[in-house]
Amino acid sequence: LNKLRSALIEVVASFPVYRTYITEDNISKKDKEYILWAVRLAKKKSFIEDSSIFDFIQNVLLLEHGKDSTEFYQRQVLNFTMRFQQFTGPVMAKGLEDTAFYRYNPLVSLNEVGADLRYFGCSLNSFHNQNIERVKRWPYSMLNSFTHDSKRSEDVRARINVISEIPNEWEALLGKLNKYNKSKKCEANNTLIPSANDEYLLYQTLIGSWPNEALNEIELEEFINRVENYMLKATREAKEHTSWLNPDEEYEQALLKFTRSVISSLNNQQEFEDFKNFQEKVSWCGAINSLSQSILKLTSPGVPDFYQGSEVWNYSLVDPDNRRKVNFSKNQSIFHQIEPLMSCNRKMDEYERHSIFLELMENYKDSRIKTYIISKTLKFRNLNQEALFNGDYIPLEAKGKYAQNLVSFIRKKDNQLCLVVVPLFVSQITGNNLQNQTNQNILGETLWEDTKIILPEDFTENYLLNFLSGEMIDCRNNREIEVYNIFKHLPFAILTNSF
Repeated sequence: LNKLRSALIEVVASFPVYRTYITEDNISKKDKEYILWAVRLAKKKSFIEDSSIFDFIQNVLLLEHGKDSTEFYQRQVLNFTMRFQQFTGPVMAKGLEDTAFYRYNPLVSLNEVGADLRYFGCSLNSFHNQNIERVKRWPYSMLNSFTHDSKRSEDVRARINVISEIPNEWEALLGKLNKYNKSKKCEANNTLIPSANDEYLLYQTLIGSWPNEALNEIELEEFINRVENYMLKATREAKEHTSWLNPDEEYEQALLKFTRSVISSLNNQQEFEDFKNFQEKVSWCGAINSLSQSILKLTSPGVPDFYQGSEVWNYSLVDPDNRRKVNFSKNQSIFHQIEPLMSCNRKMDEYERHSIFLELMENYKDSRIKTYIISKTLKFRNLNQEALFNGDYIPLEAKGKYAQNLVSFIRKKDNQLCLVVVPLFVSQITGNNLQNQTNQNILGETLWEDTKIILPEDFTENYLLNFLSGEMIDCRNNREIEVYNIFKHLPFAILTNSF
């Protein structure tokens, strides 16, 4: 019995996925591969003398054991396998999401529910291929970017992602932060608290969650409390210096004191200008990332879902922070401010159109631009249901200086056509210009130069309407669209032949 228990522990610990989905009538090829992998790895790690016990477990989990026995015995084998499948999920979640995700902090925006830390994002080709597969197999499955169970909101992750685009600037800032805040640490048993890993987690957390508005004393205290509660939960979940079952009060108090002191000093803009400048750049680029992500979620194959309150900027951390009450009246007020733009932007002249959208982007922190992009694209979905629910997905290529800084594709069904273009890695485009980060930095011919979207050979449309900004786009130029021409007023485009 002890050997069997030890062997089962090793198999569960070696599982590469949350669970298998074996039933009496079906054992998929993938499920069989997962079980064979887990058993093989467990056998390799184990010190149990008789390794045949792993073969026995493998045969049970694959429903191969007891085939010549009574129906009752076969039912017992099936029951065990079904219960085993319900057991591995919670164990995986506790070990991965609630432990490893709080220890492994190179880029914490990757540490999200369902993620695999072995993969650092995905290529553009992989993104397109997954969408093509989704059209074929799961056209109506849900698309989430933020839920009640998220480790960080979509907007926090979008900001932290920018760090991966500018590692040299981030490293330089970290050196200054570490030196500047060293005196704020406490010492216990010849060790400085917090650990370097927890300190690094704190800096990423602050970059991702720092409020858009200047903070008064009450707001600052509320923000400090939120981050303190997050850091306390994170270190307890990591179980390296403290834990829920065995809390180290000395470590926790030193951590909270350090967190409060760091935030208080960084909030004094004159005291640490470098943090302010870096955070401003990340905030701007992260906003563009998040808006691009919203458009992709709303136009890619699947059914988009928006977590409550995320129609405006939401810089929430893990629960209970992401389950705070939503200020619906404030969000509704923001929607009413952009509501006139929802139907009349085609009637504007070029100067008026540019002025209005430039003002929205310059004041992006007030959330109107996010509410507008989501609301407008939802309206587009309603008008083009066939293309977006049942249409083909056609990846597009680009050429020119910034060809690698665009995501573009077509959704098409019968006579309905939707062409989506959004920017990628915008920090590479804006460069080091941190002054007045506005959409002027990613608009216009001067910036995008010769970058163009290449249209398919069978493309026959002469003109398309940019549904987001309201202007008509000429598509007659050798099956190519100049990016600067569609990004004149907003750095995103949803082009349609319905107008």
